[in-house]
Amino acid sequence: MNATTDYTARRAELKERYRIPDAWRDLGYEDQPAKSCRCPWRDDRKPSFSVYDDGRAFKDFSTDESGDVISFARLALGVSFKEAVRWCEERAGIRCQGDYPARPLPLPPRRPSPEKPRKELKLPELDEGRPEDLAALARVRGLARHAIKPAIQIGVLRFGQVCGKRSWILLDDSGLVAEARRLDGKPFDAFKRLPERKAHTLAGSRKDWPLGLTMGTMELEGETVAKFRHDTTILLVEGGPDYLAALDFMGRDLSKKGLQPVAMLGKSNRITSEALDVMAGRRVRIYPHTDGMEAAAGWAAQLAGVGCKVDGFRFDGLTRKDGQPVTDLNDLLLADEASREAWKGVLP
Repeated sequence: MNATTDYTARRAELKERYRIPDAWRDLGYEDQPAKSCRCPWRDDRKPSFSVYDDGRAFKDFSTDESGDVISFARLALGVSFKEAVRWCEERAGIRCQGDYPARPLPLPPRRPSPEKPRKELKLPELDEGRPEDLAALARVRGLARHAIKPAIQIGVLRFGQVCGKRSWILLDDSGLVAEARRLDGKPFDAFKRLPERKAHTLAGSRKDWPLGLTMGTMELEGETVAKFRHDTTILLVEGGPDYLAALDFMGRDLSKKGLQPVAMLGKSNRITSEALDVMAGRRVRIYPHTDGMEAAAGWAAQLAGVGCKVDGFRFDGLTRKDGQPVTDLNDLLLADEASREAWKGVLP
């Protein structure tokens, strides 16, 4: 059997063993694939996507793109054809052998979706917090004060009234995303179409933009420094509490330099291509929640596709002081004495 025949057979085996609903699940998309559904990687107001042939094929009627599970993974992850094949094979349990063809079959040219006017981010009146606000945030999230002050100084952390409740709010100067949580640690009440929720994403936010990934400069301790340097190592976390936890760990080990935390606000979101351009070529450490491994795998594949060196930190087997398992980076701050040994390796 020659290399071309072997490759063709492998691809046929892959498409039978691993289908689009499997990739959909592993990418962490919330909706279900169907003959008529919304495109999982963009804001699709009306169903314009179809998964058919028992999960073997898809069609995007907005862009006229179509294909098999490999094409689906390539578009979803924003990676090359070769990387999409490898990603699918790893999840299907197929051992990779030999080389991939030097020139994969060309896909139809991608027609961009018509641009929709971006909604302006709607922010409440913001302030830098009263002393009692800082104390409440430190208490409810188990944070040291050294994690809160830098977040305020760089403009990522603010305070204000959201849904009638005093809240802490994370945002950045991109003007693309902001998320609020109540200072008392309670969830926001259900309201109209909104369910009860721990975090409230402010209207106009783009959750595919990593919060904290901002350019420009800031004043810190009398010195003008870059908010994001191209030689930084990125600490990619999930959610606002883990963003502050990353700052906490950075404050505990001042020997670690050149670190930049950024946060994806929800495990079902892909990283937008504009953000990938900023992150390209950087070293990235991902801190996935224990129930967010599939999403982390998707982010890792996207980042690897733009030349990032990616690794991850896992919380398996770690325990909090209250006996509950550690499930994320914020939980790790509350670890029991034995599990605190993991603190030594948390930063790259």
